Amino acid sequence: MSAPVVPEWVEVFVAEIRRGDVEDPLLRPHVMLLREREGKRTLRVWIGAAEATALALSLENAEMPRPMTDQFTANLLTATNTRVREVRITRLVEGTFYAVLILEGPGGGSEVDARPSDAVNLAMVTGVTITVSANMLDDMRVTGRTDWHSYPITGPQLVGEVRRQHEEMTRHLEPS
Repeated sequence: MSAPVVPEWVEVFVAEIRRGDVEDPLLRPHVMLLREREGKRTLRVWIGAAEATALALSLENAEMPRPMTDQFTANLLTATNTRVREVRITRLVEGTFYAVLILEGPGGGSEVDARPSDAVNLAMVTGVTITVSANMLDDMRVTGRTDWHSYPITGPQLVGEVRRQHEEMTRHLEPS
């Protein structure tokens, strides 16, 4: 009987966030591009608008007046003496990516299932390593999509939109 194959983990970083320019905001595609740290392979993960915006804010080191969900989660973990050791994008099943957080706390270590966008956002806030299964980076069915190249809106532009929206909202809330 042979031992089970253990995946090789490859360190990646968030290289780019992009958004398609579709008129209907609910239909706009967002993609997170993960690039291996010691190589050229990339993994594209389609994510939600809120998660893409949070990632763009982290990438641009943009300050927000109140903690975003990922910062709030990091603060909760700190308050319980728990730290994120690593984020792993583990697999793709029927078009859905899966991730886990590797945690270390007073009760020992544990793994928590997460959406990749949430896990990567938390990794960005906590400064921990993000890894991807090498098998996924080698699989053209996973890495071969190139339609994201035509997405014209980049992370810095998303951050600019958030800042403009926040300023407009603040202006409407302040008494005249």
